[in-house]
Amino acid sequence: MKNIKRLFVVLIALSLLSVTFAVLADGTFTFATAKDATNTDALRGDDHASGMMHYLMYDQLVEFNPQTFEPAPELASAWSWSEDGMTLTMTLVEGVTFHNGEDLTASDVVFSFERMLDPDNASPQRGNYAWLTSIEALDDYTVQFKLDYPFVAALEFISLVMIVPEQAILEMGQEAFELHPIGSGPFKFVEWIKGERYVLERNDDYWMKTPLLERVVMRPIPELSVQALELETGGIDMVYEMAPTDYLRLQNSDDVVTMGVDGFSYTHFSFNLSRSPMSDIRFRQAVVYALDLDGATNALFPGNTASRAYGQLPKQSWANADEYLQGTVALPQDLDKAKALRAELIEDGVITEDQVFTIWTPTDAVRTSLGTILATAMQQVGFQVEVKPTEWGTYIPVLLRQGNPDGEWDIMILSYTGLFDPDYTLYKVWHSSHAFPGTNSNLQMYVNDDVDALLDQARRSGDQVVRKALYQEAQDIVLSNYSVVPVYIAKVMQATTTRVKDFILNPRSFIGLCNQWTNVYLDD
Repeated sequence: MKNIKRLFVVLIALSLLSVTFAVLADGTFTFATAKDATNTDALRGDDHASGMMHYLMYDQLVEFNPQTFEPAPELASAWSWSEDGMTLTMTLVEGVTFHNGEDLTASDVVFSFERMLDPDNASPQRGNYAWLTSIEALDDYTVQFKLDYPFVAALEFISLVMIVPEQAILEMGQEAFELHPIGSGPFKFVEWIKGERYVLERNDDYWMKTPLLERVVMRPIPELSVQALELETGGIDMVYEMAPTDYLRLQNSDDVVTMGVDGFSYTHFSFNLSRSPMSDIRFRQAVVYALDLDGATNALFPGNTASRAYGQLPKQSWANADEYLQGTVALPQDLDKAKALRAELIEDGVITEDQVFTIWTPTDAVRTSLGTILATAMQQVGFQVEVKPTEWGTYIPVLLRQGNPDGEWDIMILSYTGLFDPDYTLYKVWHSSHAFPGTNSNLQMYVNDDVDALLDQARRSGDQVVRKALYQEAQDIVLSNYSVVPVYIAKVMQATTTRVKDFILNPRSFIGLCNQWTNVYLDD
C-alpha cells in the first residue's frame, strides 16, 4: 500500500514537472498595438505602447494593485513617513540584479530619479516631480526622499519611475543604452525593429519569480479590425485595444476570451491656445456648439461600451464630478449659436471666410472617426476643415511642439490615461508649470493663476473631502474655458486566445505578465 502511495506521489510530481517544462519551453506571447513604441527608455516619454514594454523590462519601487488600486511593495519592501509628511524612507529588496548581472542598490535608485530631473536630459516626465526636493542613498539598501511639502499622491508618482543601472549607463552612454536597454524586470530586451516587432525574452534570474513565458512580442498593427482577425486565426495571443464592434462580436467566439472594465482613460479634443483663433473662446465655443457629443459617443461605441465624459476623471475616482459638470459647463448642440459665433469672428477679423482648420488625430479607426464627426459638425456651420490622421511616431513630436514652440496643430484628438489619484490627471494637464514646449501633459498651454492655486492647495491637503471640492472647482473653471473638451470614457476592452492563462485585466490598460498578482502562461 505504501509503495502504491509513493508511486502515486512520484507520478504527480513528474506530471507537474512536465507541465512546468512544457509551459517554460514553449511560451511566446504575442500581442498587438495600434501604435508602435517610440522609445525603450522611460526617460524619453511614457506613451502607452512604449510604457507597456517599460513595464515588462524594468521594475519600480512601488506598484499599485490593478484590482484594489492600493500601493504594494515592489523594489521597496517597506517604507515609512516622517511625522510632518515631508520625508519618505524606503528599504529596498536585497539581492535584486539587473539583466547584466549588476546588483541593484540605492545608488541606482537615486541615479534613476536624478537623471529624469536633470533639465539637460529634457525628459517630459520632469515636470511631475516639482514636489520632490531631494533623494539620497542612506546606505546600499535605503533611500530617502525629501519633499517640499506633504504630498498625498507621492507614492503614485514614485511608482512611475523605472529603475535603471547607473554604472551601465555611465559606461555605455545614453544612446547605446537606448539601443540595448537594461532593467531588472521579468523580461529582457532582445530587439526592436520599428514598425514590425518589439521582442523581449524571459529573465531567468528575476528576483520576484520565474516568468512562465519564454518570449514576449509586441506587433504594431494599426487597424483594430486586422488585429481582431489575427486574434481569431491565432496569429497573435492578445489585443489590448479593440473596436467596439469587434469586442461585441467576439463575445460569441469559442476561441477567444473577451474582457471589459470601466477604464481610466478619457478621450478629448483640445485647442492650441498658442495660435489664433483657437485662443479666442468664441471659436472654441462655436466648435463645441456645432457638435452633438452624445450622438458622437453613441455612434462610435455601440452596446454601452463607452459613456459620455463631462469631466476628466474616471467613474471609479472619488473625485469624479461628472454629474455636477454636466449641469454647469456642458454645452448642448446649438447650430444657430455656432453659426452666430462664427459670423462674429469673421466680422471682427479673427478668421476669414475661407480659412482652413486642421484636426490632427491618431490613425486608429475610432479616433479618426471622431475627427471626421467633429469636422463634419464644423463644416455644417460654415467652417472649412480637414482631418489629418497621423502615425504615432510623427504625432508625438507635433504634440510636444518640437521645432515649433507655437505648435503646428489647431485642434487635436487624444486620449489621456490617469492614475488612481486625481492629481496626476488634473495637475499635469492644467497647472501652468506644465505649460512649456516639450511637455507631455498641458499640451494646449493653458495658464490660469486661480486654477494653479486650487491645484496647489489640493495636492497639499490630506483631507479627501476638501480635495474633492477643490478639484471640482478647478474643473469647473478649466472646462468652461473649452480649451479641452472631454468626449467619452471607453471601457478597457481586451481579448486573448483561450490558451492564455492567468491574465488579469488592468483598468489602466497596462499588460502585467509576471508580477506579484499573476504569472501568465500559455496552455496549448
